[in-house]
Parts: sequence; structure tokens; C-alpha cells
Amino acid sequence: VIRTGELEVRVDDVDAAAAEVARLVTGARGQVEADDRARDGGPVRAVLRLRVPPSAFDATVSRVAALGKEQSRRLGSEDVTEQVVDLDSRLATQRASVERVRALLAEANTLGEVVQVEGELTRRTADLESLQARRTALRAQVDLASLTLRLTGTDAPTAAAGGPLGFGDGLGAGWDALRAVARALGVTAGALLPFSPVLLVTGALLWRRRHTLQQAPST
Repeated sequence: VIRTGELEVRVDDVDAAAAEVARLVTGARGQVEADDRARDGGPVRAVLRLRVPPSAFDATVSRVAALGKEQSRRLGSEDVTEQVVDLDSRLATQRASVERVRALLAEANTLGEVVQVEGELTRRTADLESLQARRTALRAQVDLASLTLRLTGTDAPTAAAGGPLGFGDGLGAGWDALRAVARALGVTAGALLPFSPVLLVTGALLWRRRHTLQQAPST
């Protein structure tokens, strides 16, 4: 039976909790297979992949969960007895197949026969090694249960969100707004600059026409 689980715990100190987890796992004759930690300005986070003997799995989960405030838990198991039996049967068959080809190689008389039999022997040996690797991996999953542990720190971010604003905060916000207005005016002036000659000529014509109309004698 393969035992697996996922556990998330919120702790005061992620580094201290991770060290305690390593101690617990080692005491249970297990190992910390992976340890990934993130420090991006918010609460520290760690993801640990733990491997422990199945007999110590439940106790390890309980002890790790007690290190802080448990956020989530998901445990499972899978009976792989049929897979193990099937792999063992295929391994026995493949070993016998390899031995038969080796016997044929010993009886080969010509170079062509040797090349042909050696090619077949290589292929069947590769198949045998593949089955052996699958059997080893499956055995490892059965021998050591797997627990993915997520540790999250409770330390707050450096900048508090939604807190009351002080005088300095208001002054800074006002200065930022003033700079934004200045930037907007600069952009507008830059956009109108290519059209300034046309605007000047048009304005002069309009002024001259208005001035002429004002000087014309009334009838």
C-alpha cells in the first residue's frame, strides 16, 4: 500500500519549524527529500517533501500538524498489490526471454546470425531493465510513505495595508498628485507643439478680421 498526504500548517517561525520537522522525520527513520523556501517580502513559505516508513506516517502527520495552526490536510492510500504481482510476473518472463536469446547467441555460427541475435538481446535486455526500474520505483513508494508539507509564516508584510494615513502620507500623496498633473500638462503641450504654427496663423487671421470689422464705419 502506498501512503501519501498533503498538509499545510501556519507557524510563527518557518525556519525553526522546518528544523523541527527534519528532526521528527529523522527520528522516525525517514528523510526530507526536498526543501524549497520562498522569501518575497511577505510571510516566509516553505514546501518540504517528507518520506517516512508507513508505520510512522500517521504519528508524523500528527506531530507536524501540532507545530502550528493546521490549514488543510489531505491523506490517501493506494493498494498496489496487483501492480507488484504483475510486474514480478513480467520480470520473470523477461529474464527467461533474455536467457533464451543468450543461449541462441552462443549457438550462432555466422556473422549475420551473431549480429541479428545480439540486436535482439540488446532489445530484450533494455525491456528487462525498464521493468526492473519500474519495480524498484514502486517498491520505494511502498517502503516509504510520502508527505508534502507546506509551512507558512505568520509574520505580517512590511507595509500594512488599509491602515490610517498620517501627515507624511498625506503630504507624499499630494506631491505625487502634483507631479502627475505636471506630467499631464507636459504631455499635452508636447502633443500640441507640432501644430503651433498653424494655430498662430489662424489666431492672427481671426484677430485681424475682428479688428477690421470693429474699424468699419457703421451704416
